[in-house]
Amino acid sequence: MAYARGRYGIEYTPRPSPNREGHPFRWLVLGVVVLTAVSFVVARSRRKPGPPVLVRDVPPAVAQPEKPPVPLPEVVRPPAEKPPRTTPSPPAPSPVRPAPLVAPKQNRETAFAAKVDGWIASRTWSKYEQELLILLRDAERQGNLSGARGAIERLLNRPAVEDLKDPLVRHFGDLNTQMLFSGTNTPWTATVAVKGGDTLQRIASNHRTTLEALLKLNRIKDPNRLSLGQKLRVLNFPDADLLVHKQLQFADLLLKKQIFKRYYVTVRKDAETGAYPVANEAGSRAADRLRALLQQVAPADRDELRLFLAPGSRITVTAQ
Repeated sequence: MAYARGRYGIEYTPRPSPNREGHPFRWLVLGVVVLTAVSFVVARSRRKPGPPVLVRDVPPAVAQPEKPPVPLPEVVRPPAEKPPRTTPSPPAPSPVRPAPLVAPKQNRETAFAAKVDGWIASRTWSKYEQELLILLRDAERQGNLSGARGAIERLLNRPAVEDLKDPLVRHFGDLNTQMLFSGTNTPWTATVAVKGGDTLQRIASNHRTTLEALLKLNRIKDPNRLSLGQKLRVLNFPDADLLVHKQLQFADLLLKKQIFKRYYVTVRKDAETGAYPVANEAGSRAADRLRALLQQVAPADRDELRLFLAPGSRITVTAQ
């Protein structure tokens, strides 16, 4: 063992320096620690991802205000050149396709039958009134004009149907005109035979009817062609009365003192109440009377009224 001499000549045994000498496994331990740390870092980076984060756990993002769109500069296009004129070629024939099936339109009789069904279900009727309504509905569906007309006639005499009187009377008039011009015998017509020297105008005057009604009843296209003994249908009532209600704004045509049809009209304000006879003189013909008394009336209704208002008829204006 070596000795060293220190200050003042004292001898001692020197100790080894910790920076120059140490444990022989120091570097080995240090390497193991470094490798362990590197392995831990690598293992942590390869760890599987955890459970997904629910959307509700994520705090909502603050909505940013939308920026207004930046307008694009308008592009000016040059005018398009017109293509040269060419003769169009005929279109190719299209293949023939079968016509689509179209549901038939609901006729007026079926529509009115559905309306009667609504009336039946709307309230409690007496047994007799309900039977009449069912009879009317069935006759409408079957196209039985006389049966439907008879049911309406009896219903109009029942006080319980007072609120239904207007639509019943209106449909009653439609049934009457259908029957009258259907070519069959009706309560308002009679049959006459053409005699020698007869003309249609003479026949109309003798039976107090109009030439227009005679032409329409017999569906005559040429009034100058008549044959001896030819059967003609003429209106069989002495006179017609048109009862005009100024306030209610409708007019009832009466044949044989019974209501035949209702028309919706507007009476002139200066038309005075009273009776206005229809004659052959100017100003008192049916067309003149209707023009002077009525402000508004459907053209078809005006023409139809002229068929019935022959000389001897009367138009009565009431304040009601």
